[in-house]
Amino acid sequence: MPMPLPSQVHRCQLLPAPPHSPSLVTLLCSLLLNHFTPPPATTTLYSGDIMFINTASFVAGAVVASPEQPAKLVKDQRRVVPGSCRARRGAASNGFRTYCMQTWSPFTNRRYEAMSYLPPLSEESISKEIEFIMSNGWVPCLEFDKEGEIHRSNSRMPGYYDGRYWTLWKLPMFGCSDAAAVLREVEECRREYPDAFIRLIAFDSSRQCQCMSFVVHKPPSAAASPATVAGAE
Repeated sequence: MPMPLPSQVHRCQLLPAPPHSPSLVTLLCSLLLNHFTPPPATTTLYSGDIMFINTASFVAGAVVASPEQPAKLVKDQRRVVPGSCRARRGAASNGFRTYCMQTWSPFTNRRYEAMSYLPPLSEESISKEIEFIMSNGWVPCLEFDKEGEIHRSNSRMPGYYDGRYWTLWKLPMFGCSDAAAVLREVEECRREYPDAFIRLIAFDSSRQCQCMSFVVHKPPSAAASPATVAGAE
């Protein structure tokens, strides 16, 4: 006869003995009934089942449980961190309101091979531009031309125009190691060619290219268009 598993639970139920039967018969009936009667509907749990139930309970608890609300920041903790975008936004100034730059009208002004749309530069502005050229290690060069404007006379092919190359004043300007020396060369070129356009070019000797160029002198015969102030009425 197969033995029941240790994990199965058998409950011995004692039936009440009839009043006309002896106690021995009652005991035998109880033993026989308990032997042939199937065990009650009890649940047998093994170690794997217990682990599965524990995992399911943990997952169910994590899903059902409501998330915790984030703690509210105190007033002192809501202050803007220095250097953040919001802090810099309040410190930024509007350049248009503080300074209106003067511009030169391009409609009545001839186009030169330089920044000709700017108003005539003062000696102080030219000196600052020369200092910028020197600080970058570029070589200042002076050029002049009678016409001073670009035109198409020799060809109509795309990208070609005349008036690109001007006559070089000195090649190179030896001894010009500061802005004052370059300004002296500009003044000498003005005295020699007063009716010519003079421009200053910054040349990079390492990359063999022209970095910047601007007009430093215009002849008196050049018609000057009225300057307009941006944003002014």
